[in-house]
Order: sequence, then C-alpha cells, then structure tokens
Amino acid sequence: MVDLHLLKRTDCELLHCGRSSNAGSFAAALASGHAFEVQIAALYPGLGAKLPEVQRRMKGHVRNGWHRAGLHDALGALAAALTPQAATAFDAAAEPTQAATPAPVGPAQEEPGQASDAAEAAMETDATDKDADNERVRELRKHLEPCPYFEADKVTTVAQALRARLGNEAAARLLQGAKQSVLKDSCGKKRKVLKEGCPKGKAWRVRK
Repeated sequence: MVDLHLLKRTDCELLHCGRSSNAGSFAAALASGHAFEVQIAALYPGLGAKLPEVQRRMKGHVRNGWHRAGLHDALGALAAALTPQAATAFDAAAEPTQAATPAPVGPAQEEPGQASDAAEAAMETDATDKDADNERVRELRKHLEPCPYFEADKVTTVAQALRARLGNEAAARLLQGAKQSVLKDSCGKKRKVLKEGCPKGKAWRVRK
C-alpha cells in the first residue's frame, strides 16, 4: 500500500508532495548528500493514489514534485483533494484564473530508489553551461579532474594544491566565489567539495 506524503526542507520553503511506501526513507534519500534535512510535514497512509489530484491543486510547482508554497496552502490542497467538503470550500476560495488553469506538474514520485534523481534535478547546485565555458573552469581543469562525490578532495586540499602550483594570490582569485557543496565522503562524513563546472553527480579532485 502506497502512502501520500508532504515533505519539507529545513533550509527553505520548498515542499515535496509525493507518494512512497516509506516516507522516512524517501525523505532521507532526498536529503542525501546535501547540507539540509528533509522532514515529514504530513503523512496520509494508503492514499498515494490521490497524488495527481493533490498536485493539480498545489500551487508554486517547481519541478519533480517540489513546490514553493506555504505549508498552510499545501495542507489546504491536500484536504481539498481528500475530502469532498474541503474541496468545495477550497475551490470557492481559489481565484478563477488559477482554478481554470492549474499549474503543470511533473511525474508522480514513487519509491525512495527514484528520489535521488528528483532531488538532484530540483535541488542540487549544478554547473551551468556558462560555468563549463568560463575561464575559471578552464583553468581549474588544468589542475583538477572530475570524480564521483565520495572521491572528491576537500576544498582545503584543493586550495592547498592550487597555492603550491599557482601561488597564493592566483589560487585565491581562482577559488573566489567558486561553487561549493557539502557532501559525504566514502566514510559517510560530510565535507566541503568544489563543484563549479563539474558534470552532474561529480566534484573535483587534484590531478596527480
């Protein structure tokens, strides 16, 4: 039996409306590798089939089940989808244009095994095409190489290597404002790694 859940991030006002057989595991998968937690805001056992109706009523859709919406409004959408009485009141309170043209939603998220892709698509700070082409990234590639998250060097290790090769001033200019993420290493410990210009799912390590 699949449950309907509403999850919230601890670092911003993003809510995830989805369904799974284990909301706790799903939340943990979404938070894995990120410097924030995902908590269960509401859980409706056995009502996963109602997800399309709930998503139709939810506002502020971003992508992959994530919505930029207040918790009060989200719970109202859930109640409206689950009970006829609440649906009547909810629809009456909605603005006509919003009721007539519901926001498009992404595919329903099912099991925890699929959650990591959704999390990366909606939340991960990835390099843009502009990053990949800029001068700083081209310079980084001369001294660093992309690798899986858990093999990436800490930012302090990268900075030390760049200082040794380029000098303190040049290394500082190269790293100033560069994108970083807090991720787990192979032992499960969190540390800051450098991600600017890296492909999705990878970070930098020092070239030998």
